[in-house]
Amino acid sequence: MRQIQYNLLYAAIFAVVITGGLSIWLSRGISRPILEMENSARALAGGDFSRKIKVTRNDELGTLGQSFNHMASRLHGTLNQLSQERDKLAHTVSSIEEGVIAVNREMKIILSNLPAIKLFRPDRIPEDYNGKNIADLVNTPAIPELLQKGLEGEEKIGELLELQEGLTVFIQVFPIRESSGRIIGTVALLHNLRNLDGLEEIQQKFFAGVSHELKTPLTAIRSYGQALLDGTANDVQTRERFLKIICDEADSLSRLINELLDYSRLKSGKITPRIEEFKLRDVVSSVIKSRKRAIQEKKIKLDLDFPDTPLIARGDPALIQIVVSNLLDNAIAFTPSGEDIIIKIRERGDKFWFTISDSGPGISLEEMPFIWDRFFRGNRNGVEAYRGWGLGLALAREVITAHGETIEARNKKGKGSVFSFSLPRK
Repeated sequence: MRQIQYNLLYAAIFAVVITGGLSIWLSRGISRPILEMENSARALAGGDFSRKIKVTRNDELGTLGQSFNHMASRLHGTLNQLSQERDKLAHTVSSIEEGVIAVNREMKIILSNLPAIKLFRPDRIPEDYNGKNIADLVNTPAIPELLQKGLEGEEKIGELLELQEGLTVFIQVFPIRESSGRIIGTVALLHNLRNLDGLEEIQQKFFAGVSHELKTPLTAIRSYGQALLDGTANDVQTRERFLKIICDEADSLSRLINELLDYSRLKSGKITPRIEEFKLRDVVSSVIKSRKRAIQEKKIKLDLDFPDTPLIARGDPALIQIVVSNLLDNAIAFTPSGEDIIIKIRERGDKFWFTISDSGPGISLEEMPFIWDRFFRGNRNGVEAYRGWGLGLALAREVITAHGETIEARNKKGKGSVFSFSLPRK
């Protein structure tokens, strides 16, 4: 009997040992991948995305390991993309000549460029103030007050500030919104006017340019009108020629005044695009029809390359017609008689790209930075510019910029220049 009891005891002890061993072996099999996941998660949190979990199981833990590795790869790719976008933004801001400062809701600087920092701290760089409060940089309470107005949702804030003697700044403040509309910060653009004399010089140049452009047609109108009154033009043919010159000069004056008004209204924000769906093909065809005589007089061959689709764009058709008109006038002016002008429309993603290519001499590298300036009339590689006001391209850029789109110019291989702009598709 006692022997049986011993045997039962030994069996029980053996069973406990075997069960304990199996339990330890199983628990290690489960805890080892969990511990590996924990270590990998810590490495991931520290920025080490090279750490992967070795998946050797086909159960739930194996599936969890595969999901973890996939998540780490996706997170790595997302962070790389965000880093690239951040670098692009920083490069763009650093290349802007005007000062730029962006702050978050706590009034801490999240982005700035060197021109902005130099206005307040000539011996410092933007990196010195990243994450710092705006009050640590600026020495005038007016700027934080304007930024606070932007955080409160006030739009189109602008004020002229004299930071110190001889240093006047025009500051514009805009709220930064999320896609939901919530304001998460504000950005300030600081235009260094150097001093009020510099601003007056800009105004004087502007009025001098307008006066010069008005004087030329007025002089012609007065001269030919006086000739008609004096009886200098005796025959009917001469009188008709003089009257035609007077009418042409009056039309030129009307175009100049309209372009000045449109440019001024766009620049001041008094004209905003009335966005609607319209047929881009119809707008282009209307402009071409109105320039048919000029095209025929120079025997220009006009090639149209449009997709076989309705070409429904979104924008202000009246303003876009101004852009197309100015670009076509420019192409006609610089294309020699008998040469080609090519107009293309292409669909790229959610955009239409309108492109017009002329066969002229192209744009010199020296003039390329200035072609969008008002009253600038180029001398295309030795070919004197046509009789224009130098407002067409400036107005075209303002219209496209008001649409939030892109307009660009380049020289094409061989000869000629290419102007392009984008518009959103329906």
